[in-house]
Amino acid sequence: MAGIGFELKKIVRQGTMASYLQVALSGAMIVAGPWLITILAIGLIQRFYRGALAEGPDLFLATVVYTYTGSLLSFGGVHYLFSRILSDLLYEKKERQTLAYFGWFLLLVGFLSALVGAGIGGTIRPMAIRNPLAYRVCAGFFFLFVSLHWLFIVYASLLRWYGRILAIYAGGMGLFVLSSAFLSPLWGVAGVLAGFTLGNLGILAGLTILILKFRQEARGLVERKGFTEVFTECTRGVWKYMKTRGDLFFTGYFYYLGIWIDKILFWIGKGQQVEGTWFRVFPPYDVLVYYTNLTMIPGLVFFVVFTETGFATILRKFLEGLSRRTYLNILKEKRRLYGESLKYVRDLGLFQGCITLSTALLSFWLIPSSPFPGTVGALLWGVFLHLLYFVLTSFLFFLEAYRGALVTAVLFFGVNLLVTLVSLGDGQGVKVFSLLGGGAEGGKVAYLLGGNASGGFPFLLPPGSGYLLGTFVAVMVSGGIFLVTLRRIDSRIFSRAAE
Repeated sequence: MAGIGFELKKIVRQGTMASYLQVALSGAMIVAGPWLITILAIGLIQRFYRGALAEGPDLFLATVVYTYTGSLLSFGGVHYLFSRILSDLLYEKKERQTLAYFGWFLLLVGFLSALVGAGIGGTIRPMAIRNPLAYRVCAGFFFLFVSLHWLFIVYASLLRWYGRILAIYAGGMGLFVLSSAFLSPLWGVAGVLAGFTLGNLGILAGLTILILKFRQEARGLVERKGFTEVFTECTRGVWKYMKTRGDLFFTGYFYYLGIWIDKILFWIGKGQQVEGTWFRVFPPYDVLVYYTNLTMIPGLVFFVVFTETGFATILRKFLEGLSRRTYLNILKEKRRLYGESLKYVRDLGLFQGCITLSTALLSFWLIPSSPFPGTVGALLWGVFLHLLYFVLTSFLFFLEAYRGALVTAVLFFGVNLLVTLVSLGDGQGVKVFSLLGGGAEGGKVAYLLGGNASGGFPFLLPPGSGYLLGTFVAVMVSGGIFLVTLRRIDSRIFSRAAE
């Protein structure tokens, strides 16, 4: 899955400002396309069509946030499994089958997300807006399109047409802005959501055309074998992966739970309910999370272009030489693999560290002020550690250390959960844990964790402390597992071969 990184790396080697700009834009869209489009599009709407959101700004933003959160929490494990299947098919030179599996996962996620989307649209009752029915319908379709969007992004990473991908995203954003400008005077905030939904649909349509054109040789697979046979083969293949790669599947869910659990707890414990919905928001924290997470994008692009491609190259060379080198040479190459891997992590850490430090120094200008001392710093350095954790987890996936990745993801989630309960303080930990843990027993545990906070200060620890400590523990544990796995990589491979 590092293929797009190798293509972008070729562009970087041209050494021109235009090539650097092209790589930066294309890489950003590959690693964070839906996220960036959301941010830019909302920014344009707030800048030029502020009146369109006047009747329900919290409603619109809550719908967007809950949609992205819900889609990741619902299908995070599916994304990981899909990525692994694609990687194996490419390695086995079975490119034709990638499109069949892509279609299988689209059907699965499309069906399930349509049900969830219908549930969202059917359970919210927006008030004081011009067209509540249109808003509810668009909310359901928006969840469907976003859930499918993640799969398209995974598959689009196989394509070498990064310029066309960038153009499709730009066109989708333009469609959103124009359709919102046209519909918002008629429907108000429902028109903005309708425009946003149409923009996402436009991106999906563009990527579909691009994928079908790229995989022309695979388009006749269903016609030759028949839909039923192809669907059955894919179902058996996915079930086989579920039995052998279950750790990877569950890692995806715990990873996204770890990312979102602190936000969810603050919504429950400190947030305010959006009128006419079950959505809860906590703007003082949500806004800071929104801004600080932007600092990860440069590091993600660096990872795709340099870190991932570099590690994939040296690992492949090491593995290919196992069958023809002497044991002493294998040990020598293993030490080289060990040293080079640490160098790639170090270089990425230095790059992202400069981004984080610069943002921290300029936070008074770049990030809205926080009513909670220490929160901006906790979130900024939490994002820094999060990127390192992401990189180390990706390396564990390369080494097929899925059990270690799962353990780390569970720890990330657990530490963030417990520390955030402590930070809630003044009885809110009791309230939240009672809801999550079930009644009185959950309340007793939460009281010991932080429900006995005293005084008027609203938090025992700064908001974001759970995220910071969770990522710190995840980096330490995943780093340790990665180093141990590297040291034992040759013995693991030879023992498997003996079996």
